[in-house]
Amino acid sequence: LEFIARGLCVGVACAVDNQEQNYDSMGQLGVVAQIGLRNLDNLWELNVETITSLISSSAFRENLVTKSKGLIDFNGASRIVDAITTL
Repeated sequence: LEFIARGLCVGVACAVDNQEQNYDSMGQLGVVAQIGLRNLDNLWELNVETITSLISSSAFRENLVTKSKGLIDFNGASRIVDAITTL
């Protein structure tokens, strides 16, 4: 998430069950390249086509960055402080 907040393209793999929701959500938004997941047999299922695009296509990377702009900012801590001080 910090890479996205900094405006960088991101390739994401899902290694464990508790990562699935973020993996799916970010992929559906088109802000990350979903490069693979670990299956129930504990083996990686990698998306070679997506990995190749991530490495070789500047247009693919630029599209990820464009879609992710403004999605995450660095103001979360200040929003929490503001919420607490208004109590």
